[in-house]
Amino acid sequence: MINGKLTSSIIRPKTILNAATTAATKKPDMVTRFMKNGLVGKICDTAAENPVMCQSIFSLAICCGARPVTNMITTKDKKDASYASCHSISSGVMGFIWPLIFATPLAMAVKLIAAKPQKYLKPETIKKFYPTVGLEKVMKDGKETLRVMTNSKGEMLRENGTRLLTNLEPLKLKGEADAADKIKKLTEKLAKTKSENKKLKLQEQIENFKIKQQEFEAEKAAFEAMNPKLYVDPKSGVVRSREFFKTENGKFALDDKNEKIGCAIQKPEDKKLLAQVLAGKQQAEIHPITEDMEIGKNKEDNIKSIINWVPDILLAPPRAMLTIELIPRFLKLFGMEKQKKTNSQEGTQQKQNNITAFKSASIKMPAFATIKSHSVTAPQKGGV
Repeated sequence: MINGKLTSSIIRPKTILNAATTAATKKPDMVTRFMKNGLVGKICDTAAENPVMCQSIFSLAICCGARPVTNMITTKDKKDASYASCHSISSGVMGFIWPLIFATPLAMAVKLIAAKPQKYLKPETIKKFYPTVGLEKVMKDGKETLRVMTNSKGEMLRENGTRLLTNLEPLKLKGEADAADKIKKLTEKLAKTKSENKKLKLQEQIENFKIKQQEFEAEKAAFEAMNPKLYVDPKSGVVRSREFFKTENGKFALDDKNEKIGCAIQKPEDKKLLAQVLAGKQQAEIHPITEDMEIGKNKEDNIKSIINWVPDILLAPPRAMLTIELIPRFLKLFGMEKQKKTNSQEGTQQKQNNITAFKSASIKMPAFATIKSHSVTAPQKGGV
């Protein structure tokens, strides 16, 4: 499911909206609830992983549905509309068949290579594509060589031991860290409210948030007691390091008190481990999200996007040539072949064009002659 930041060509709305906070007195609107839906997230993830096939499906829908309907409604000549509609449907069908036959197997092969490039590429080459990948020195045939760090499943690891290509999602406590801000806003609103019923509702909301604030403070204290090298950001609830500090463009980031801000700690992938850490039963693994890791993650996502588009880039020219060549034959099967003009029709059209050009010239000549005559006979005024 979606947990990471937006880095691919397909927008991941659930991630963006999960990061946003809604007002204390407002419920999420319909659009927010729709975009946070798990099914929408799965569809967006699938589209991001298979952009070529996704593009083909959308093209098929447009060419076989929207465009023919538009042609039949807007074009007065139904024969031309039928021909244009058949041409569009033929183009859409073939544009869908080619990726299905050729691009899908090629994409699967590319993904297999990209999943474990250490089998096909040298560690130094992989490091250029994935700057955050971990390399370790090993002895092979009596010589010291480099090897890509992998886990038990053969998946590549980053230098900090986390799995490569995973999202850099920070660890965050479950409690409402922004309860204090919500209490402040509700208190200001209460001071301006005159209705007694609204005042009672606002007071009730304030009391609820005070309870949540106390729960968060207790959770924060228990977590920091279990993890002395970490602290919890009181405004966001994000867990940060006391030893590794956040940088922006190589400079330390400072808070309102002009103190260094610690790096956010990466959220564990293991759900059981995550539950134990949040419950204060086990210490959190310290994997700080540094600026270099964020830059490296962006490069990882760029490489991943390029890999996803490789089949389309390679097959686009032959697909276009074959489509142009086969569309007329496809139309001929349905009796929608475009009729060619005969020689007599071409000759008649040429004569008509010549007559039209002659008439245009004869109309313009007198006006031009009058202007020319006037320019010759008119007295000249002024000088250099």
